[in-house]
Amino acid sequence: MVEVVAAMTVFTIVVTVTLGMILKTAQVTASNSRRVVAAGLANRQIESARSVLATQIPNGAQTRVETVGGVAYTVVQTANYLVPDASTSVCTGSGSQLAYKLVTVTVTWPAMGTTKPIRADTLRTIGVGEGLDATKGSLAIAVTGATGAPVSGVSLTAAGQQVTTGIDGCAVITDVDPGTYVATVATAGYVGSGNAQATSLANLVVNAGGITRGTLLYDQAHTVTLASAAGAGYQVPTGLSLTVRDTYLAQQTYPSCAQVSGQGCLTGFPGTAQNLFPAVYNVWAGTCTDAATPTTVDLTGSTLDGGTVAVGVGRARVDVQTAGVSQAGRVVYAVHAADPVGPTPGCVGGETWTLPVTAVGGVSVVLPYGTWKFSLTPVPPGNAPSATLTAASPVSVVVVAP
Repeated sequence: MVEVVAAMTVFTIVVTVTLGMILKTAQVTASNSRRVVAAGLANRQIESARSVLATQIPNGAQTRVETVGGVAYTVVQTANYLVPDASTSVCTGSGSQLAYKLVTVTVTWPAMGTTKPIRADTLRTIGVGEGLDATKGSLAIAVTGATGAPVSGVSLTAAGQQVTTGIDGCAVITDVDPGTYVATVATAGYVGSGNAQATSLANLVVNAGGITRGTLLYDQAHTVTLASAAGAGYQVPTGLSLTVRDTYLAQQTYPSCAQVSGQGCLTGFPGTAQNLFPAVYNVWAGTCTDAATPTTVDLTGSTLDGGTVAVGVGRARVDVQTAGVSQAGRVVYAVHAADPVGPTPGCVGGETWTLPVTAVGGVSVVLPYGTWKFSLTPVPPGNAPSATLTAASPVSVVVVAP
């Protein structure tokens, strides 16, 4: 019996090792086979590009999917013009003559693992009389992210033409009549430095026989949850606004995500801020000058993308009393006076927030930092109680009702 068990154990080990080797061999064979097919597709695409004039090869990136043997291969051809003084892109050079066109083809397929894409390149010289009109000019727009890295796969429109940026992030549009143009990008999942999906670069002046260059900042949109630092138990007035400032935006308030699409917005506060360009933001509640005690939100990396940041707010306990007895079912108005009109005014019309006191004993609320008056009417009387809210401990306010 012992010999049988031992024999079975040895047999199991041998079978397991053998099957593993067979499986590994099959995987290697399949991978090699797919590489051979991918190389054939890349070479065929390159030969197709060599069979036409350089100016007839579509600019930017062109993508197609071809299925061979049940495997879907993605073939991406990127064609970039070059000038004599630049080896990578027209956008990075300074010359005014389009001399070459570099065609790069990459082929990928599902479940590649660590296998590198198949790549093939060819450099085409633009011959004399190949179709470039000397009475017209060209646009070369570099689409770059927040770090300056090129952004590929973005569709750019200018002068009535549309080009998809290649791996160098450069979009070149030729045969453009002399004049002034606007280049526009609008790709889902991306935003410009103004937190808008539709982003433009204006005042592009094209001259005959020249190349007009420009850089357009565009990067993947980020999302962050903005929570109240007051924590649980504190009510946030409906519609409380947040103000933001960063390197590109001097100051703005977020619109509601329910009212806009494809631009920076806020679902509410607390809530998520969406469609944000990767930058360092200063965020605070309210719009008045004395509310501006910013909370830093750094979206330049991937750490905070999709994360949560607590925004500093003032805390107050508001109670309505008659003859020293707390009252429920009343509405209190928190009113902030208008900022003086100056070089950098804040809330030129002031701010007013409605605070429903639904329970005996009052309500705990959050408000922007600053000085507030509390009353039972939208226009506080002269003797209305006031309080200055800071990041320190919460304040207690008693509003006397007749």
